[in-house]
Amino acid sequence: MINIYSRTQGSGILLLLIYVNDILLIGSSSSQIDKFIAHLSVIFHMKDLDDIHYFLGLQIACDESTVTHTRYLLSLLQKFGLDGTKLVSTPRASGPFMSVVDGAPLVNPFLYHRLIGSL
Repeated sequence: MINIYSRTQGSGILLLLIYVNDILLIGSSSSQIDKFIAHLSVIFHMKDLDDIHYFLGLQIACDESTVTHTRYLLSLLQKFGLDGTKLVSTPRASGPFMSVVDGAPLVNPFLYHRLIGSL
């Protein structure tokens, strides 16, 4: 379970995410972040690991302010034996929708449930 704490001050916001022994501090103002880190460092022994690259399996690109699931999705494909499949831009037909009676039943529906549950 991840714990999330927030602090608003004026128009700025700080978010502190704690998962086991990992802490992620994000905010709208770098000066607020620096002050908060300095405050925490007085109370706790901390180590600043600089820019984040991965958190909870998500790849984070700090320069673009983006979070990607690429690494996690690739591990899912490998886990379910789909890592050798061909990529397509649209995973389903763009025409008429399928109905309940279309196609053959899945051989192992539990595998499908596990994959969808992992997303």
